[in-house]
Amino acid sequence: MTSKDSGSLATGSHPRAAGGFPNLPETAILDPGFDSTALIPAPESSNEIPVTTANELERESLPWYKRPSPAWVLVGTFFAAISIAATLAPRVEVYIKLVCQEIRPEYEAFDLVPRSGGVMDWPSNLGTVTIPRPSPKCQADPEVQQAAASIGALITTIMGALSCLTAGWWGKVSIITL
Repeated sequence: MTSKDSGSLATGSHPRAAGGFPNLPETAILDPGFDSTALIPAPESSNEIPVTTANELERESLPWYKRPSPAWVLVGTFFAAISIAATLAPRVEVYIKLVCQEIRPEYEAFDLVPRSGGVMDWPSNLGTVTIPRPSPKCQADPEVQQAAASIGALITTIMGALSCLTAGWWGKVSIITL
């Protein structure tokens, strides 16, 4: 090789000749099909003992019902679904009653004597408070149904927006440090 071959692999301008790739075999430079992953060192032995932190040991000593688990989310979801389903029909009747009093007051007869068996009955200092059921005319009126559905959608939207806005704060509050 002469000094005229300055672009050649055998000259001093090549990175291997300058010490640029000391661990690379010469065939890797010349062969484009060379597998370069064979040069990656093998990982250390996998017989290492896993490190257990003090928090993990403390959590393992807790009873099963105090340990954090995704199962608790399922339990909470079940009870939330039951409570929402149990209160859905009375809420819809209250919405219809409120809308009917506003849109179609002629459908509702005003009773001076409270009757039992309404949407909600609860005792108070003044006696039993009763919200009577809406009349069948109110329940069948499409305009009342539309307004009641709008109220329900508005309340659900507000609840969802507040949930999104406060979820981060609730998540931060719920972090348990042992």
